[in-house]
Amino acid sequence: MDLNGKKIPYGTSGCRDLAENIELVIKEIAMFTTYLSFIEKQAMGIMITASHNPIQDNGVKIIGPNGEMLDEENSSKLNLFINDPEERARMDEMFSVGVFDPPSHSQIFIGGDNRPSTYNLIRLCIEGIQSVSLTDDFYTVYMDVPTPALHYYVYANNNDRDNHVSLKKMFGPDYYTQYLASVYIDSIRFFNKMPKRNYENVIAFDAAYGVGEISPNIIRKLRNILSIVQLNEQCAGVLNEKCGADYVKTYKKFPICCQDTSNHLKYVSFDGDADRIVYYFKKPNGGLGLVDGDKICALFAKFITEISLTVGLIIDCKVVQTAYANGASMDYFKNTLKVKHSLVKTGIRHLQDESKTAHVGIFFEANGHGSVYFSYEIMDLITKKYTHAMKAENRNLKSSQIIHLYNFMKMVNPVIGCAFSDMVCVEYCLQYFGWSIQEWHQIYNDKPNCLLKATGIDRTQFTTNDNETMLDEPKELQLFIQQLCDKQQGVRAFVRPSGTENLVRIFAEANTPEIAEEVGNKIKEEILKNYAS
Repeated sequence: MDLNGKKIPYGTSGCRDLAENIELVIKEIAMFTTYLSFIEKQAMGIMITASHNPIQDNGVKIIGPNGEMLDEENSSKLNLFINDPEERARMDEMFSVGVFDPPSHSQIFIGGDNRPSTYNLIRLCIEGIQSVSLTDDFYTVYMDVPTPALHYYVYANNNDRDNHVSLKKMFGPDYYTQYLASVYIDSIRFFNKMPKRNYENVIAFDAAYGVGEISPNIIRKLRNILSIVQLNEQCAGVLNEKCGADYVKTYKKFPICCQDTSNHLKYVSFDGDADRIVYYFKKPNGGLGLVDGDKICALFAKFITEISLTVGLIIDCKVVQTAYANGASMDYFKNTLKVKHSLVKTGIRHLQDESKTAHVGIFFEANGHGSVYFSYEIMDLITKKYTHAMKAENRNLKSSQIIHLYNFMKMVNPVIGCAFSDMVCVEYCLQYFGWSIQEWHQIYNDKPNCLLKATGIDRTQFTTNDNETMLDEPKELQLFIQQLCDKQQGVRAFVRPSGTENLVRIFAEANTPEIAEEVGNKIKEEILKNYAS
């Protein structure tokens, strides 16, 4: 492996770059993951995707034995292995001993999205595994699979180890989505006697031309309770190009596949690998009304806290967000719902870790990546109450409510943010409240914000505090940002280095869009003026 002085950092969400650059490190990443699987004596995953990035990019995410992102300690070791010549030489010497006979239950699940470059990267990944593993059946490849599905396969395999061979045969690109659809169909029957009020069960769906496209079989299964219109089938498009959750969230524009579909009331976009989701609708003036990860988080928090209060469940519930969360959402959680609230570093791994400090942790990034954590203690309690409620001849309000909470818990992805899981959970909550998307949108009014990038910057110059709301270095830049914010009421801004790309991200929030953009642009100018490479 010769990077010619280039560094390809492995961050909290893996590494991403041009596909040809990922080719330089994929074998080493595969060897490292194989070695870890030997040590852990459990399955691990290698997901080849660049998520919402352009089609010419690609990337790699390692999935740990628990089905979550690779832990921080091993991420740091892998980063050194890829980018530090001395560490690489030491690891190469260890691997040069020869191939190993894998321990029982050790295996690698390889997943890939639908980028043209993914196929060659999977080939190189297999070469890396074969250079370490003695057996050819040590790995299983899943093509065109959503990232959350591969996370779930690793989790399910390691939690049902006696049945892991039959599970491997059962898994496939649609297996997890089929499972969630079945749970949703089974759960929705409990709404038969409830008035729908303003709930609308038609979705105009954009999969960003990625692996989250819902199969015709699943659409047929759902059609009597949830009608899904596949927008990507109505016009040609390119993966993540003017479409998908990131495009809608960043530019607040309708995807290219939605231009002639003004009759739909409710739109949903996934990103290219189907771990992010946003909802949106067309305003009377033709503009886009965005319902992002913050409001998905708010909907779930309202659902869980209201039911818990009704049935008398004493639950330690916490909402976990990042500094990118809209300030109005933070006010809603603290002052309206009155739930515990934490801000953590960007990266789903940090949100998940913090969510586990409560019985129930609702964790979401504003970009639409998130899920809900239920502790084993609470899952057991809810399951026991559900079993009792289902046996009751005449169900009262409390027993009906606990059934709804149990159904929601079963639809949640237990290990990672999953767009399809979040979508069926959202639809369940909206039907529970009888809300239209507009009513959901109005639970609080978003503060305007501005998101910018500064490229051509050495991101290692920038370090932040624990929750990334302030820069530790450069101190002069933090002082500049603080002075800008202090000039006008309601202004909030921060700068942070990207976790996967060599650039700096800028966020500015204010009472008007104009002020937010002005503050964001001034910070960007300051960075380019004084910190460009």
